[in-house]
Amino acid sequence: MPAFMRQVRHITHVYKGHRLKIKQPGEFCNVCDQFRLSPEDIAATAEEITKFHTSVVKVQFGKTRS
Repeated sequence: MPAFMRQVRHITHVYKGHRLKIKQPGEFCNVCDQFRLSPEDIAATAEEITKFHTSVVKVQFGKTRS
């Protein structure tokens, strides 16, 4: 029977073909790949993900953009 357990897992975040491994807190199923994230879990990695997205955009469009 599936059970969600509170854990921190290494998750690969993919954005526009670029990958970033993050340590994501949340509730993860011990049987399947499902997980649940609370607002606090999302906030724990939001800054890291936002910086990653910004760096990907800079690579795609160059550092200076008009």
